[in-house]
Formats: sequence, C-alpha cells, structure tokens
Amino acid sequence: MNISKHCTRPAHSIAPGATVIKAMRLMKEVRATCLVVVDDSNRPIGIITGRDVAVKVVGAGLRANGILVEKVMTQPVITISGKATIEEATRTLKSAAVRRLPVVGDHGQLEGMVTASDLVLLLWSDLNEFGVAMMAEQ
Repeated sequence: MNISKHCTRPAHSIAPGATVIKAMRLMKEVRATCLVVVDDSNRPIGIITGRDVAVKVVGAGLRANGILVEKVMTQPVITISGKATIEEATRTLKSAAVRRLPVVGDHGQLEGMVTASDLVLLLWSDLNEFGVAMMAEQ
C-alpha cells in the first residue's frame, strides 16, 4: 500500500523568502504545526515548525517580522516517495528521528505530508481489524 494514499493533502508550504511572521500566520490560518519550505519548482528544501520559531527566534530575543523562513527552517528536509510503503515510511521516521515526512512525487514535487501520528492511527486501525477478524474466527 503506497503512502501517497494515506498522506494529508495538500501539504501546506511556504517560500524560503517569506517572513517568519507570514509563516506563523499561515500555520494559524490552516491549523498546521509546520510548513514545508519549497523552491520555485515546488520541491521541498526545508521545513519550519512552531518549535523552530520558538527556539530560533523567540528564544533568541529576535523579532519574527524581519526574519526570513530560510534563516529558521530545518534543512535538509527528509522526504519520502509517494510510492513508498507504510513500513518504509515508519522506518524512515524512526531512523531519521523526525515526526513529519513530506511526500514527494516522481520529480520531487511536494504531494502531501505524513506524520508519525498518521502512521500510528493507520497501523492501529489495521491491527484492530486483524483483532476483530481473529475474534470472529473463534
């Protein structure tokens, strides 16, 4: 089962030249905890989270309005192909020690986002269905 069938679409994105305040306003508007930073070809080049802003801007005593996303984003961003399996996505999250994976298409363009929480819910659902089937056989 391809991860592209289970990712959140659209993945919310922002340009690296946008201000951090614009990023935070967009996160609030779309109720997201992060934005994928994309280049002009819609390829992920970084990710910015509320925690990035809290630590790198607020914690440093800086003003978010004058700081660009590219100065605060986490890079490089770990991505996963939409053709990857759920198991591959789970392994990637674990090995990279990240909670979010932008999902990319064949040419590297952003297609969606999958999170650790998404995968836990998906795997829990599969496990629950398995348990129900096992109980029905008894």
